[in-house]
Amino acid sequence: MSRLWNASAHYAAILALGVLLLLSVVPASAQPYDVPATWGGDLWSRPRLTGSWFGLRDDLGKKGVVLDVDLLLTPQSVMTGGLDTGSEFWGNADYTLNVDTGKLGLWPGGFLKLSADSGFGQNVFTDSGSIMPVNTPALVPAPGHETTALTNATFMQFLSTKFGLMIGKVYTLDGFQGEFAGNYRTQFLNTGLVIPAAMDLVPISAFGGGVIVIPWENIGKMLLDSRFPTLADPGPLLRRFLERFFPQLLTPAQPARTDNSTWAIYYGFDQYLWQPGGDPKRGIGMFFTFGASDGIVNPVKYSYNVGIGGNGIVPGRPNDNFGVGWARADLTSNFVPFLRTQLHLGLDHDDVVEMYYNASLTGWLGATLDLQIVNPALKKSPSSSGAGLKDVDTAVVGGIRLYARF
Repeated sequence: MSRLWNASAHYAAILALGVLLLLSVVPASAQPYDVPATWGGDLWSRPRLTGSWFGLRDDLGKKGVVLDVDLLLTPQSVMTGGLDTGSEFWGNADYTLNVDTGKLGLWPGGFLKLSADSGFGQNVFTDSGSIMPVNTPALVPAPGHETTALTNATFMQFLSTKFGLMIGKVYTLDGFQGEFAGNYRTQFLNTGLVIPAAMDLVPISAFGGGVIVIPWENIGKMLLDSRFPTLADPGPLLRRFLERFFPQLLTPAQPARTDNSTWAIYYGFDQYLWQPGGDPKRGIGMFFTFGASDGIVNPVKYSYNVGIGGNGIVPGRPNDNFGVGWARADLTSNFVPFLRTQLHLGLDHDDVVEMYYNASLTGWLGATLDLQIVNPALKKSPSSSGAGLKDVDTAVVGGIRLYARF
């Protein structure tokens, strides 16, 4: 029974995880920011809806100051299968400030980035039955919570043209972006195709420096009450199993076991296979990622994703992109072994196939059609009638995404 109540680890200062996190997120956290010649132009071509602010935005950009407000809307529907069918609406408002100290006339090589996020609405995590969330934006700024929080506050100082130091609060979900996957704003939505699932214990936002230092904060009281930072919340459903079939186990006979360290690694690549005219920003290619963890504290032992993607290859649509991908999260045998064996819950692996097409409607507005076929790890759930268990079928999740930049 001790395995059932195995708590997740404290956020420890783990060297392997720290170095991995640092290498992943520095390029996306605080760096030179591309500023166009003008933020203005006609309504269709301008890069931001509100334009140049009568020249003020252009003047600020020349001085290294860029302020962005973005809106991301991701309604989804579980059309068949899963735990239940239904539709929900989720949205995020992002606020970002980039400052280049050199352009501002202060000192060369300094780059500040501040960002915050407001999340609002409801998600279909529970209805889909999937351990891996089908909508990554709904994890931000806190999984399934309508709130506002600071997600990134980083400063980078270049000491030479090729070397710099970074310190601050790092938004880790932006650390896995590639040519074809990893950007939930314009590419795949399922978390298994945004990050390596084996990295699920990495906080969504963490303090870091030359070596990442993760605060000593428990990520959940106990397994049944935990919210893994980048996993759907299995706690309420697992508690229902206990309440119905093993109520005596709700009061543990011994204290929960804890660990204060864990590790995870991953490797990934993307590669263009064809590019028209040698254009470095257009073409068709593939991506692949493999992750592994200790499988003791981390519920995901191994993770994989692979797929193909295309950028700007549809005639007349140079800024559109699309992708088809598969992701798997292999769960460790240490994850609630008593329940999974006694009730035949499955909990071996989560699989998802996702396909999307993202159309750039204007310079500041993108729209995406997204379809996911999810084979959940959880194979049984308590029936609504209270008479035993019912099967959890493969879920089909459809959605749209609107990304507007103001």
